[in-house]
Amino acid sequence: MSGSASAPGATGSAGADEQRRPDLGAMTPRSYLERAGALADDGIALAEGALALSALDHPDRSLAGYLDHLADLQRSAAAATSASASVDMQAAALLEVMTATHGYSGDSENYEDMRNADLMTVIDRRCGLPVSLGILYMHAVVGYGGLVVGLAFPAHFCIRLEARGQRLILDPFEAVVLSARDLRARLKERVHQDAEIVPAHHQSVGARDILLRLQNNIRVRALRSGDLGRAGEIIERMTLIAPARADLRRELALIHARRGEIGKAVGVLEDFLAAPQVSADVIKELSELIQRLRSATPSA
Repeated sequence: MSGSASAPGATGSAGADEQRRPDLGAMTPRSYLERAGALADDGIALAEGALALSALDHPDRSLAGYLDHLADLQRSAAAATSASASVDMQAAALLEVMTATHGYSGDSENYEDMRNADLMTVIDRRCGLPVSLGILYMHAVVGYGGLVVGLAFPAHFCIRLEARGQRLILDPFEAVVLSARDLRARLKERVHQDAEIVPAHHQSVGARDILLRLQNNIRVRALRSGDLGRAGEIIERMTLIAPARADLRRELALIHARRGEIGKAVGVLEDFLAAPQVSADVIKELSELIQRLRSATPSA
């Protein structure tokens, strides 16, 4: 992967989609997410998308202060470094801005706390999960026009900076630069002792997948606690970001079915099948699921 701003998951100087991005400050969070979900990855403003998702849980809060903070992160980063600086200098400046200037850190004491995936609360508390912090780090890099991507490294979200043909991987949670040896050790510790680094772990992930990864933290914890209502709510939000994902519609329908809401389950699937460009395989799979759901409904 080249690491250029046009590569999947890359964040840097504004592209053609910049002008088409919705304005979170001028619309409801849900409308914003619906608009953002229709864009290509390079048209999605990552931090604003995460903020819109968070705002759905905080309808009484004003977004203005949080949007001001996002702007302040970019101003601070732009004052501290530039895209022409070496990758080492950029990383050092970024860590200084995020930790010393703005006080962000990983919440290692309460890692499972769902507030750590809620960007409004992350900003309020100045702590969060690797992916929520990574979103803020990536947003700050945009402030000085640097090149940054999120990585598909399992179990722990990392970001990669690039400048002058050199690359560097940074852990926003522990606020450290990671060597190849560090990554290998973390993989063995957090995935499996026999696990080894493979090229897929260094692949970049786009803004849409990063937002889904953020929401998945809440979804998994809700399911683990048996809160199907909350899990369904989060999956529904994920469909706003990724409207073409059939697996999310299927999971949402099954959540409704487990709650006895067969009509809602069928409606979710039928709405998706009514959309254009659904593949034949998906039509077959979801149509069969609809029939199974209907046959499980007690007759009146």
